[in-house]
Amino acid sequence: MRKEIESKNKEYELLKCKYKFLRLDNLTHDFMVDQDKIKVDRGVEGDEE
Repeated sequence: MRKEIESKNKEYELLKCKYKFLRLDNLTHDFMVDQDKIKVDRGVEGDEE
C-alpha cells in the first residue's frame, strides 16, 4: 500500500511539473505573439533586433 501511494505521489509530481512547463511555454508563446503584434502595430520592421 505504501509503495502504491509513493508511486502515485511521484506520478502526480511528474504531471504537475509537465503542466507547469507547458503553462510556462504557453505564456512565453503568448508574450512573443504580443510582442509581434506591438511591432506590427507600430509599423516596425522585425530585423532591427
